[in-house]
Amino acid sequence: MNYIYVTNHAVKRYRERKKLVSKEHAIEKIVENVKRSKIIAMDKTGKETREYKGLLFVCKMEDSVLTVITIMFSEVCGRFVS
Repeated sequence: MNYIYVTNHAVKRYRERKKLVSKEHAIEKIVENVKRSKIIAMDKTGKETREYKGLLFVCKMEDSVLTVITIMFSEVCGRFVS
């Protein structure tokens, strides 16, 4: 992945679910979290779900650009923590 693009929808969801911060700060944090995330699922269309610290990022890779479509909370956060 050479570039991460964050949609306005993803920024809105981040601000609703995580912190009410400026759009620029939200984009910065989303990109940072996506870089640290791990792919946990992928569907037939190429959409991937990534997870980092209980946040789920639904993304789509096209021509070296990873687009963050939306963000959700994981309902299984901490499941494998010992």
